[in-house]
Amino acid sequence: FVLSLLEHSYGSAAFNALVQQAVSVPMLRASQLRLLVRTAAGKQSIAAAAVQPPCPLPNTPPLAGGQQAPHGFAEQQHAASTGSTRHVNVAALRRAEIPWWFLYGCSFNSVMLISGDLIDFLFASSWGLTPLAAAGLANTALAAAGICSLQVLPGVLQMPDRASEQMAFNAKVQGRFIGIVLGFVVGLWPLFWPEEWRMWKAGAAATKAAIKAPPTAEELGVQKVCQEKFPTAMTGPEIDATIHSVLRARGWTSQNTILAHATCPDEVNYDSDTDLMNMMAKRWQKRFTLGGLGGMAFSGRTGWAAFGAHTPEKSGHILVLYGPHTGIGNDGTVGKVRREGQSHDSTCCGAAVAAFKATSVPSNDDWISDMQEIALTKLIQPLKPKIAADPEPMKALAYANFDVSHQLTRDLVTSPEKVCSEIAVVGGIMVNLPGNLEDQFVPLTFELMDCNTGEIIDYFDRFGRTRSCFAIGSTEPREAFFKQQASQIKAKLEGS
Repeated sequence: FVLSLLEHSYGSAAFNALVQQAVSVPMLRASQLRLLVRTAAGKQSIAAAAVQPPCPLPNTPPLAGGQQAPHGFAEQQHAASTGSTRHVNVAALRRAEIPWWFLYGCSFNSVMLISGDLIDFLFASSWGLTPLAAAGLANTALAAAGICSLQVLPGVLQMPDRASEQMAFNAKVQGRFIGIVLGFVVGLWPLFWPEEWRMWKAGAAATKAAIKAPPTAEELGVQKVCQEKFPTAMTGPEIDATIHSVLRARGWTSQNTILAHATCPDEVNYDSDTDLMNMMAKRWQKRFTLGGLGGMAFSGRTGWAAFGAHTPEKSGHILVLYGPHTGIGNDGTVGKVRREGQSHDSTCCGAAVAAFKATSVPSNDDWISDMQEIALTKLIQPLKPKIAADPEPMKALAYANFDVSHQLTRDLVTSPEKVCSEIAVVGGIMVNLPGNLEDQFVPLTFELMDCNTGEIIDYFDRFGRTRSCFAIGSTEPREAFFKQQASQIKAKLEGS
């Protein structure tokens, strides 16, 4: 420990000379140690320091055969007889390291958090940064500056020799570890800074994520029912990743693509970050709402025309998500769901269930008061006998709703070649689950059409699932979504 202090005091060159002399001297008196210290400082010669013969410490037992005790043995005996003063010095050395490394850890972490938030606020939108990227840039700059500053500060990174001074080496490592960990923890204080005290508004990096509790045993039971009733269902992130993988390979980006969706406005379809519609909207950014109750494209041809006019002009692409939704209640019943903040299950989709159970359809001017529900009731009426005859009518209702939504959206898409170079559609059934369970999506359609040639590509196999190819109560397979549009495009090409 003393030698390590000498190194810091007189420099490595003088210290090396001192060590070479000390290696040949098993034990030194205090007067001899003082001579060696002055020698290291250049005040006396090493020869003068070695004139006096070494003298062992008291109570140093000789070894058998009259051999000299090995270097270090006498020190161990002396430390034991004098109350282990060496350990006290090691503890002091450990404590001496803590404050400086605490200061470094605290300043590094706090400045990194503040800088990351500031970078996110200033450059996220112009540079297209994610919160993670903003934090990474701040960490890169500060880590480089911090390491360079440590190199410049005298003696900060110096360590005793690990082989000859293991106790001092370990003490300094422990002190630095304790200090920097405590500093990092205290340096998290910007996370608890009151919103009203901020100097700039909060960006995405400072937006808190929703706290999700683990699913209960009852909710896990609902998840099992979902797997049994809808075995081909997938999570929103899985569907989104598959769609993006296919379209990205064809050159689709958020800059040249516009998203439209015909999905029910029920809040359960949009109350989680992992819900399919939220994920797709975040990825493609621009979106247009075609849909209404039951997932029907009630915006009509006017909505389609308006949407088509918004398509990016140069090699623009259109992506359409459509389909109804259903739910599974806490008791395992299809067609219900336990909504947040409620103690009982409620119908899901409520509009579809009401349309199925309706005994009459309003006429004359009554439609104006509830136009979407009345239209949904009329659309479902022809399928009511087939739904009622199914062993699981609420599950059959979901598939019947899909068939109606599928046909309505097909009829809506007219002359896509006038507004885009490629168009893709993804259709299916959303299955809402209670609590913090991820909602599911049963994929039934994934097609793409080249609007320049009329070529249709069916990408459904990319989901890795089997699908129901037949409409409810029918033995005829569903036609390709773009069959009519592709025929028209090819007819124009042949005519020209």
